[in-house]
Amino acid sequence: MKFDLRLPMWSLDFDQLFSLEKDGYKKRYWHKVVNLVTSYGGIWIPFATLVGLWILEQLLFLVLQVVLHKRWLLGESTCNNLRLKSPRKKSCDGATAAPVFWTSTNPYWKAACVFFELVQVAVCQLLRAAKRVLFFYSYDRKSVARKIVQSAILFFALYLFLELEVLREPRSSKRMLGRVLPSICNGSQLQLPYEITRFRDNYFETFKQLHRVEYERILEHQNLLASRSVVFVASCDGLGNRFMGLLSAFLFAVLTNRAFFVLWEPCGSTVGAHLDDLFETPGFSWNFAVLASQLGITTSQLEKYPHRLIFTQYCRPCPFWRPIRDMEPIACSSYDDIFPENLIIFRATHWLGPAMQHNPNYRQFICTHLGPQPFAQLATALLTPSKRVYEIMEPYRQLIKNSKRVIGLQIRLRDSYAIDEYSEQVMWRCAESILSHWNQVASPESFLKRNGSASLVDRWFIATDTPEARELLRLQLGERLISMDPPMDKGKTESAQWALAEMWLLGEADEIIISPYSSFGLFGHGRTGKAPWMVDRKGRCWRTPNSAPCDFYWFGVQRLKCFRDEWLTAEMVNNDDCFG
Repeated sequence: MKFDLRLPMWSLDFDQLFSLEKDGYKKRYWHKVVNLVTSYGGIWIPFATLVGLWILEQLLFLVLQVVLHKRWLLGESTCNNLRLKSPRKKSCDGATAAPVFWTSTNPYWKAACVFFELVQVAVCQLLRAAKRVLFFYSYDRKSVARKIVQSAILFFALYLFLELEVLREPRSSKRMLGRVLPSICNGSQLQLPYEITRFRDNYFETFKQLHRVEYERILEHQNLLASRSVVFVASCDGLGNRFMGLLSAFLFAVLTNRAFFVLWEPCGSTVGAHLDDLFETPGFSWNFAVLASQLGITTSQLEKYPHRLIFTQYCRPCPFWRPIRDMEPIACSSYDDIFPENLIIFRATHWLGPAMQHNPNYRQFICTHLGPQPFAQLATALLTPSKRVYEIMEPYRQLIKNSKRVIGLQIRLRDSYAIDEYSEQVMWRCAESILSHWNQVASPESFLKRNGSASLVDRWFIATDTPEARELLRLQLGERLISMDPPMDKGKTESAQWALAEMWLLGEADEIIISPYSSFGLFGHGRTGKAPWMVDRKGRCWRTPNSAPCDFYWFGVQRLKCFRDEWLTAEMVNNDDCFG
């Protein structure tokens, strides 16, 4: 569904809003550089490489012609007579050959002397050959040797283009079909978001019992390898990336019937909170730091145990860093066969659910117990905010409860993948159009869904990383704005707790508009099973077909050897252009 974005704007002063410098955002050209890398890396990286190597080749040719004289390049030297140039000795024989504290007949001296003379001769021959190659390269602008070098540069640039743009990371799906795609769970009766507690109320109890048994076996033997377990090791990426990886690792543990532990440590300026600062214990002991203390080891000793590492951390601006190796078994193989080790260390920064959902060995299990959208099911069962996070959320939850309807916006204006000014304008106008659409089609009865009162107002919930924009919106929207004021220092515990509260509340909105390629917004809508609106970098506002968080590496899954067109399901449409 698309709305006419030319509807009158009745609540926001856009000229004032977009003239704001936003904490120097317009001056931070690094954002634009990163977006250039990630959007067009497969084109400009080969082009820049081609231009750079071509210029370097031209400079080398000029240096060889100007600095190195052709006669010197062709100059001959007798390599066999190198030893005669030494004022100390003329050969390896005789009294003057050896140092004074050696005898001329010492066998070690003679062997060393002969060996180094041979090395000198070999180096000399290599230099002569190099000089000849350089001469044939530089004696003429159209020499054969020079044409070979230039052709090699062109082929290398072509290889980079094919590798980065076509093979490794295309910017859109090449497998989209001109037909309505079927659901991954044909005939499934599980509909989100109305039954997001199904897994928690059923199979989750079985998993908790299994975990307790495995946990007791580890303690009984005082050995981490005494049971089958998965340890998720949180990366130093953002909070949203950690949540995505955590739920991916938990799904893997459920599918393989393993105990599940989380090694969650503060990391510099990105996440300053411990696991217990953010979440309550989910009915079983999952904190690896607690287990380590009971075993008498430190968390740093984890990788000293024999283990299998599953590494799927993803870095879009890193053109040659791709988790293809571990995605193949995750999407294609039986985990019991391919991962026989007792200890699995799981590192991930994005949602891997789509790859596991389409694995033919686990597709039926996931559809039966988790349905077509497992993210909301897993998050509802596993994640319960801590008491402090609930205290932070409570006043804002009351505001949401006392609203007619709430539209939530997640606006990313800082960090590497910030949206530009034009996309931000489209986001605001898209929100206004949704509100106008509500006023045109919604029945009065729909306004009573929260507390039975019809004398309520529509409100905006704004999650943004720019305090200046938040203050300006507060002046313009007044009581209609619901916006938190989180600490901006990510390295502190309180800041991480406020960030989690903001993500959690974003999912409570009736309609959600998110910035592209942001795990913050993906977690917000995915947790509650709501299909969000997304404003892409082409200035389009569109609603995703379903609530599945985007799998940043789905394009790579489509290039695995085991991939089949049957994997193109309705639930995967969201993944075709995660970056927007």
